[in-house]
Amino acid sequence: PRRLYDTDWTNIAPRVGIAWRLTPQGKTVIRAGVGLFYQSPTQLDTTTGYQQQTNYITTLNGIHPSAGASLTGPYSLAHPFPEGIAVPLGSSQGLLTNVGNGGISFDPPHFKIPRTYQYSFGFQHELPGSILWETSYTGNYQIFVNIGYDMNSPGLQNQLRAIEDPVFYSRTLPNPFRGLIPNNGSLGTGATIQATSLLRPLPLFNGGVTNNLMQNGRYRSDQLQTKLEKRMLGGGKSGVLTWVLSHTWAKAFEENHRLNSWNAAEPLIKELDNTDKAHSFAFSGVYDLPFRKTSGFLNGLVSDWRSSWILTYYSGNPTTWPDVVILPGCSWHAANQNENSWFNNDKNCYRANPTNNIRTVPDRFGDIRNPAVGPFLNMALEKTIPVSERYRFQLRGEAFNVTNSVQRPGPDTSFTSATFGQLPKSQLNFPRFFQLAAKFYF
Repeated sequence: PRRLYDTDWTNIAPRVGIAWRLTPQGKTVIRAGVGLFYQSPTQLDTTTGYQQQTNYITTLNGIHPSAGASLTGPYSLAHPFPEGIAVPLGSSQGLLTNVGNGGISFDPPHFKIPRTYQYSFGFQHELPGSILWETSYTGNYQIFVNIGYDMNSPGLQNQLRAIEDPVFYSRTLPNPFRGLIPNNGSLGTGATIQATSLLRPLPLFNGGVTNNLMQNGRYRSDQLQTKLEKRMLGGGKSGVLTWVLSHTWAKAFEENHRLNSWNAAEPLIKELDNTDKAHSFAFSGVYDLPFRKTSGFLNGLVSDWRSSWILTYYSGNPTTWPDVVILPGCSWHAANQNENSWFNNDKNCYRANPTNNIRTVPDRFGDIRNPAVGPFLNMALEKTIPVSERYRFQLRGEAFNVTNSVQRPGPDTSFTSATFGQLPKSQLNFPRFFQLAAKFYF
């Protein structure tokens, strides 16, 4: 067939929503909805075979530069590729495409687009003082999530042997591919090769061969959202102020990977999603400033200024779980959590896993989280000056991270690191900064 993928005729996305006013005065409204949505497909093209890298041979014997004493001879910077440049062959090689080079990845022709069921139920009610109260439950459930599986790994039996013999994978052997395939490929260059490459089921591919044939992954998230909204003031002398206070309590779970991606016999792990945020707070508002209107040109400069702000705070994401063995009587939790001991980082409580270990502990904690995000305050002040019915001029000033809050990365989870269990001395977000903008509409 000319097409890479079969047409998926099941991508029908029905959606329905309902709004019901419970009381004649209209102060309580119930809303509900459900719909079927689809992930944006990425199976649009392929570049395997249509791009080719030619490796530069820096040395012939591991000691001297490949160009020797010559500055202009073969393999020098003046003549770096004496055997030519590897030319992309497209699809002319068929199943031999990319042989001798890095790994490849592919999807099945009958690939199904992952689909998400989204649903919500909630109500709005007007409280005394014209405060709008809204509470709702929303959720989504995704299926047909593809699972990557490296079908070119050495396999479980070799992995067990490599645990017993730490150099089983790293030992060097004569390269049987040298001279058989072009030496500007990654496999045909050196005289020796690591045993890992030769233990692969498809050793002609120097890397993983990942397929997405299995689409049994799942994702689910649930949120309870509460919002209060109030319009205050509202006069020519006081200006118009509207504020919104919201809180979201959420949980997100994923079941889309294995602890050891190469082990097809291992079940998928179900755990908190790495982007899960248990709590999210936001306080925002818009204030039309009460500057007195005047006449003429001065009115255009003084009146109709608008300010806005948003203050946010988010719980931290789940912390990565170190792949070490904890000893009896020890706890993962720090006695006094701080930046120098985000979890228990007393190395006397742990034992390193053997080389080439098969992971058995989860890859992220459920009750230890990275530092919280915020509070962050962003503000803006803007003014639109009408020149005529057609022309207008807008000024806008914005201040980001007014509180100059620092978002810290998660702790170092490398057991051999001197900063094991400590927060890095860095930040992920921008410090406080300002920007000004001007626009002319015509």
